[in-house]
Amino acid sequence: MPTARSGLAVGVVNGRLYAIGGFNGGSVLGAVEAYDPSANAWTRKAAMPTPRANLAVAVANGILYAMGGTMSIDSINGLTVVEAYDPAANRWHRAASLPKGLDGPSAGVIDGMIYIAGGFYVSGGGGWCTGCTSTLPFVYAFIPSANTWWAMTSMPTPRAALGGGVVGGKFYTIGGSAGQTGFQYDRTEAFTP
Repeated sequence: MPTARSGLAVGVVNGRLYAIGGFNGGSVLGAVEAYDPSANAWTRKAAMPTPRANLAVAVANGILYAMGGTMSIDSINGLTVVEAYDPAANRWHRAASLPKGLDGPSAGVIDGMIYIAGGFYVSGGGGWCTGCTSTLPFVYAFIPSANTWWAMTSMPTPRAALGGGVVGGKFYTIGGSAGQTGFQYDRTEAFTP
């Protein structure tokens, strides 16, 4: 990968993996790079307008949606920013903002709708997780054609920095952190739309 980083997110469109955002050790990045497995080659793409890490990415109708995340390497500051990337045009545009700022959420797509779950929510403060009110149980659904977010049934376990995936029409949330306590979950919960 041309830009070494952590805290990035990856989405797949037309057989190419798009590495988006992340930390490079000293800064938060807006870097976007596409990997073509058949050519074993990376290509730099238009940078994400809002550099961030710990974001969620989902692909709906061939468009990559970068959601939430943090703009700081020193503290959690969950963002409401949602930006959409069209790989065919190599262009970004702003989409409807998340209802709450989320740092470290997970996302999945079912029948063209994007679901995002969990994350750290911050009401203010300084230092790492100072000012964190909690990890969040919220699940939101995004309808790309309407550019609208809807609140869904919350997860039973509030958490952030979790994994997620979609199988058989269910959005599974896996693992995660309890936040300030540093407790790590081994939970798997499934959301059925």
